[in-house]
Amino acid sequence: MKTLRRGALGSGLVALAFLFIAPAARPGDKKEKPPKSPDPYGTAERQTPPALAPADVAYKVVVFDAIDIPDELKEKNAKYVDETETQALNRLRATKAFTSVDKKSDTVPEEPYMLVKCSVVDHRIVGGGSRFMLGAMAGKSHVTYQVKLVDGKSGDLLSDTKLSTANNAFAAAWVGNDKKLVPYIGNIIADYVALRARADKGLNVIPEGWPPAKEKK
Repeated sequence: MKTLRRGALGSGLVALAFLFIAPAARPGDKKEKPPKSPDPYGTAERQTPPALAPADVAYKVVVFDAIDIPDELKEKNAKYVDETETQALNRLRATKAFTSVDKKSDTVPEEPYMLVKCSVVDHRIVGGGSRFMLGAMAGKSHVTYQVKLVDGKSGDLLSDTKLSTANNAFAAAWVGNDKKLVPYIGNIIADYVALRARADKGLNVIPEGWPPAKEKK
């Protein structure tokens, strides 16, 4: 019959102790993977915004106008829209490329600025209770924003596009990722604004008219 030697037991205890006292890996210890694509849909998946230098931007001040929400969507989605806006503001600030990124106020910036005008076109986030009870039968979550970028001084329209995201109802039934769409669309908006605020408008990354309209089946 085999017996566990004293030395082996001691080594095992030391190994277990090391597992318990070893410091947990910090978020900064592991580098983020490169984005799947250089466009805002790809870069928005990363916690860190794309690199942007102050010398690259034509608009150093970005102002967000009040987001327009249709009355029929306000009751259930106003809190999510606020969260999306906050996410977009914080992500743009994190680039350190702008002197100011804030909501619109009565004070008009003296220097040239980009005005971001967002409208909610579609907004459905499946609640945790519905997802728990109905699973995939609760349907998918989906969000769409119309985003217009305007020169704050002249009022000229710089860009106008729709940005959207949605999940898979069957996948959501297992991983419960419905509410993750809220900050994710905020990242998409921020990364889109950051590109268009550049002197070259980010045309080497996303051409005019991006994203292309989906063909109706």
